[in-house]
Amino acid sequence: MLEPPSEQLQKILAEYRLCTRGDLRRCRPRVRRLAHDLPAFDSVWIDALVQAGRLTSFQARVLESPNPESLRVGPCILVDLLGRGRSGATYLARRIDSAERCVLKRMTLSPEDFSTAAERLSQLVSSCQELTHPSLVVPHVCKQMAPEAGERRSWKTATPLEPGEVILISRFVPGLTLKELLIRRGRFPPDVVWEIGRQLLDGLAAFEERGFVHGEIVLTNVRLSGRGVAALVDAGVLPAVRPELSIHEAVSPDRCDGIAPERIGTGAPPTVRSDLYALGCLLWTLLAGRPPFPSGDSLAKLAAHQTRPIPDIREWSPTTPDRLARLITHLAAQDPTERPASVREAQQLWGRPGRWGQQRVRRFRAQFDSGVPKVPPPASHRTPGRWTVLVVLVFVLSGAVLSFVDQGARAHLLKLAAQVSDTWQRGTRSLLPLGGSSATNRGSGKAG
Repeated sequence: MLEPPSEQLQKILAEYRLCTRGDLRRCRPRVRRLAHDLPAFDSVWIDALVQAGRLTSFQARVLESPNPESLRVGPCILVDLLGRGRSGATYLARRIDSAERCVLKRMTLSPEDFSTAAERLSQLVSSCQELTHPSLVVPHVCKQMAPEAGERRSWKTATPLEPGEVILISRFVPGLTLKELLIRRGRFPPDVVWEIGRQLLDGLAAFEERGFVHGEIVLTNVRLSGRGVAALVDAGVLPAVRPELSIHEAVSPDRCDGIAPERIGTGAPPTVRSDLYALGCLLWTLLAGRPPFPSGDSLAKLAAHQTRPIPDIREWSPTTPDRLARLITHLAAQDPTERPASVREAQQLWGRPGRWGQQRVRRFRAQFDSGVPKVPPPASHRTPGRWTVLVVLVFVLSGAVLSFVDQGARAHLLKLAAQVSDTWQRGTRSLLPLGGSSATNRGSGKAG
């Protein structure tokens, strides 16, 4: 007899709306195949639900852990792990009462930074509640627990918050990051990069109007949706949590690709002009297929940004229009006073995003929904090529045969001619032996 899931597992699956009793019933044949003659443990049922598409691999690992209740955080159920950073982790989640997806970020702050950071995050969320821009993602929920609280606090019957922990919830942008797209296909076409720059500047301009800067414009923080819209995620989070750049912290090299020179070694917080510098470096990377200063060492990258201007993009992408190259150089000028003073000023130079530009980006983005096309060789190089080689071979062999035949015929004719000549000479000598000699003798005697 097939053992059912444990009561604890059934309770979690039902409360978190991960699956229904009907889903469990439909998984019974799959569980029976997986278990064979062994008991159907909870792990077997979880594997069957993953194969049936009711659970993700991440959810399966959490359910098999000693703390399966950690799958729920506040009003959200964690779906997958999107990434980990210095302060915490970012998850794809969904509302427990609906299928709406969102992004949940869990951060643990140090006691000395918690008060200031929590206040900045709360101000960010409250000031941008009404901000809805397709190219900008700002957290709309912020929950926190002070380190000195002493005991964990429950949040809507969810996993209790740890002391010093902050939870941020923002909308989810379906699509791949620019880093993932760049790895898959390489450099972007100039017209696509131009439109992405316009879209991101439009989002930053709306953020600037509320007195905020993004603070971390990197490839992993820009998602490109299937509709052809580029969106900056985690807007304003890093300046609220860690506004100063420390060269002593362990930072991944790709996070240093757009650090403005004036921020390196000075402790200066991010500004509008440092955001524009980061955006210029990002667009440069999309065109070139590599960062302005490629290196696996974070300190080497920071030193390069501090001491050298970024190269002219036309050296690495010759097809870049001159105007686009000048605009990127303007954004990423080493001297901050040579950059635009505001996002609106930069937007006047770049122009507003448009419907036709979005369609170009959408068509470009659609190329990533399928595998890399396998371009077959031209038809003339396949079957006709073999016949061509065969015909040439026959022609060469025929010529060789004819040549040999011709050489043989000539030799045979020469042999016949030689035989005729020899026969004639022998016949001539046989007719003139005596007469020839007496005549010669008489001639000799007469002459004497």
